Amino acid sequence: AAPESVEPKAALADFLAGNGAADKAEAELKKFAAAEEDGAAMKLALAKFHETQSKPDAAEAVYREVIEEQELKPDGLTARNRLATLLLQKQDIKSAAALIDEVLKENSRDNDALVLRGNLALAKGDAPAAIADLRAVLRDQPTSIPVLRALARAHLQNNELALAEETLRSAAQSNPGDRQVRLELSQLLTQSGRAEQARPVMEQLAKEAPSDVNTLDSLFRVQAAMKDLAAARATAETIKQVRP
Repeated sequence: AAPESVEPKAALADFLAGNGAADKAEAELKKFAAAEEDGAAMKLALAKFHETQSKPDAAEAVYREVIEEQELKPDGLTARNRLATLLLQKQDIKSAAALIDEVLKENSRDNDALVLRGNLALAKGDAPAAIADLRAVLRDQPTSIPVLRALARAHLQNNELALAEETLRSAAQSNPGDRQVRLELSQLLTQSGRAEQARPVMEQLAKEAPSDVNTLDSLFRVQAAMKDLAAARATAETIKQVRP
């Protein structure tokens, strides 16, 4: 019905892989990629499939093939961003940075590349550069949780506590179901001496996920900071039960 559409073909591969036929799924994607006449959307889908199957080397080979074929066309830029992400996972910072620079030289507003460069700057301790890149992305994606969380970390690194809190609150409002954002906001409140504000959030998070040790540990620290030693002891006992 929609022979040019990538999504149903990728969905077919996911379905086959999810039902124990990963080899057949890969064969289908390769067949679709070979029949592609314009662009490299199916090759990109094939590479992403390799990633989901924990085959980073196979994914890297396909991304490099797309880069060679598509050069600086949109699919070539997408392949560069995804390959840069893979290289960062391998700690190949220099090669990843070179790919990111190639993308931004061609399109200075490429959000994926800006996020990657922002996170690289954050890892190197260059908070102002990270903030500039991440804020540029937020102009197009104002409710992106990963970007907001990264921006909050950059503000913290830059000793801008109020801006970090404002950013995390914005992220929590955009997606109240995101537990990690609420946890990071609670931890920030605790660090800034407002344990009494953090405690109800922590207690709710612990209620939602009673076996999450990170949440329980944060709750323990809040209770200890408030000198509620009985509650802190009870939380510590819970942690021992969850992770003996």
